[in-house]
Amino acid sequence: MTRLHLDYETRSNLDLRVVGVDRYSTDPSTKVLMASFKINDEKTQQWVPAEGECMPSDLKQALHDPEVTKIGFNVQFERWITKKVLGIENPVESWKCSMALAYMFSFVGGLDDIAKQMNLKHKKHEGGVRLIRMFCGPNKPNKTQPFVWRDNLTDPEDWETFKGYNIGDTDADYELWTKLNRFDVPEWRWDMYHIDQIINDRGLPINREFVQNALEIAKRRKTELISEQNRITKLQNSNSNAQFLPWAKDRGYWFDDLQKDTVAKVLAEEEQEVANPSQTYVWAEKKFVTTSFPDAKIDSLGRVNGNAILTDGCRAVLRMRAASSKTSTTKYDACIRGLADDDRLRHCFQFAGASRTNRWAGRKIQPQNLGRTPKWLEPESYINFDRLDYCNQLIQNGCYEALGLFAGEQMDAVAGCVRSCIQASAGKVLVVCDLASIESVCIFWLTDCNKGLDVFNAGKDIYKAFAVDLFHKPYDEINKGERGIAKPGVLGAGYRLSGGELRDGKKTGLWGYAEAMGVHMTCEQAQATVNVFRETYAEIPAAWYAIENAIAKALRNGGRIVKWKKLTFQVKKPFLVVTLPSGRPMYYYKARVEQVDAVSRAGNDYKKDIISYMGKNQITTQWERIESHGGKFIENFVQAIAMDLLACGLYLCHKDGFYIVGHVHDEIISEEDEQDTYHTWQRKRKHMVARPWWAPGIPLDAAGYQARVYRKD
Repeated sequence: MTRLHLDYETRSNLDLRVVGVDRYSTDPSTKVLMASFKINDEKTQQWVPAEGECMPSDLKQALHDPEVTKIGFNVQFERWITKKVLGIENPVESWKCSMALAYMFSFVGGLDDIAKQMNLKHKKHEGGVRLIRMFCGPNKPNKTQPFVWRDNLTDPEDWETFKGYNIGDTDADYELWTKLNRFDVPEWRWDMYHIDQIINDRGLPINREFVQNALEIAKRRKTELISEQNRITKLQNSNSNAQFLPWAKDRGYWFDDLQKDTVAKVLAEEEQEVANPSQTYVWAEKKFVTTSFPDAKIDSLGRVNGNAILTDGCRAVLRMRAASSKTSTTKYDACIRGLADDDRLRHCFQFAGASRTNRWAGRKIQPQNLGRTPKWLEPESYINFDRLDYCNQLIQNGCYEALGLFAGEQMDAVAGCVRSCIQASAGKVLVVCDLASIESVCIFWLTDCNKGLDVFNAGKDIYKAFAVDLFHKPYDEINKGERGIAKPGVLGAGYRLSGGELRDGKKTGLWGYAEAMGVHMTCEQAQATVNVFRETYAEIPAAWYAIENAIAKALRNGGRIVKWKKLTFQVKKPFLVVTLPSGRPMYYYKARVEQVDAVSRAGNDYKKDIISYMGKNQITTQWERIESHGGKFIENFVQAIAMDLLACGLYLCHKDGFYIVGHVHDEIISEEDEQDTYHTWQRKRKHMVARPWWAPGIPLDAAGYQARVYRKD
């Protein structure tokens, strides 16, 4: 197999980071300045068209030959520049991405980041950012610099450095590829990468007018809110945290920060009534029971309290600030910046973007992180009125005042309808299907927990089934509120969450996890839920410790394979390799186990194994050693298995001709002709619930819908 390692440096009037490669590559101002390339293991060469050079014959031949594998870091860019700027088209299958390869091994970031993480011999030039700013974007002419573009004539020394920078990228890319390609990557992973690129190239269909009107509404409302905030507070800039925090603390606000989640918790604790104001749930006699608290509210410690702490003015301004600073509206900005002339938003999905699990990550509008449709826009069975559809129409038509009357707050409506910007093109319809409770299915299947599997095999609701054990009531008598209390336990307790505590004024563990889901419970209720979950599904906590033991044994076992149920563990330096049921390897870089002194709850001293590996700390964003435990590992494995199941569904749907345009977590979105009676969500469901050979007995189910406007069903 002939390999071509390739890296372009380009210039354009557009900023690639802002508009994305789709708009960037199709803009008439975009030109190739230079290209460094390496064929197989030969010396790196360079072509510099900006200096009038003709393309070398070996590069031209390699670019035109579909049998030559083209490799580059984030090669999607090179592929589109080759096609749109140079006019040379190759099938997607001719390209492989070294960034995607590095992500499969749980490295993160750009080429310079990964070069440091892997300790590559070739590293990016430290002045690369300066050189790109100098040569890749237009210069504003003035008396001393009367030119638009810098080049070899305006800045000859920096230009030569830039050429060296370009060659260095290909050398680093080649070294990265060579080091990682010696490890096992199943060929089907590259098949999925190529399907991923096809999906990304198609793009999400966007209603441009809807997005533009949403932005106008948000801009107008934000100006009004800030003006009203300033009027109430009499501050020069009430959006300034430094100015607003002292004002708020004088009026009952009890935290020292104004972070989004902190403010949301304060408002929820002040204003969120229990689902039924005359009834709440408490833990007594080893089960949840109901008790009456008329007009009750839950305070910051999880206690029932009818007395507000904040002044009315402070509460009002906090709500205004929360509305005016909604980050979900920035997705509309990202959407309009990257939107192509054909109203498609391309390249929103990053293959293997999530470390270790290799789930897809989101780009641009972050489709994997779209906000849920607010409950007040959800349909009610007893009302023949589609609130979401009506709200969408108001935004579509720019009805500012009517939207305020309907929603109460325009910003809440705009933020709640972000998903609605994805709309099928004329004559088309979105066909959507979603795997049901897939993480719960996977954790029960992985741990051989028959009690959980039996629920799915019987076609029952896992949240109601767990509520049976929480409330000691028959399945058919579990109500909506009781199911809601059970849901956080099913979703979070399997990953070893504790009951939680108040730490720095904020809730942790299942207590905080439930609150983030909009489920308000006391600390005692959270701990009771954890206890019941661990007793009910005892195979899961047993798995945490068995996994820790298996990993520790593998790390001390000199490369010999250690098996646990459906997984295998083996050290292949510098990685701990976990092989999933699908045969796909997961990689933990420089994993190690060490014993430390610990004290039990009973006060006894003992030795404890600590397992850690190198990775990106999600809080500090730094590449550092991360300690882990059985609960976190099983979360990784469950999400990785869920991703493999989604990949199987994507593959089957793609082969069956579904025009897939996106996928969100465990959901597949395609755009089909309105008259197409073959590519229905029911047919898509058959592909998604088909058990792969490596997952015997797993109880898969899925549901879907067909509509012009995308929504969370």
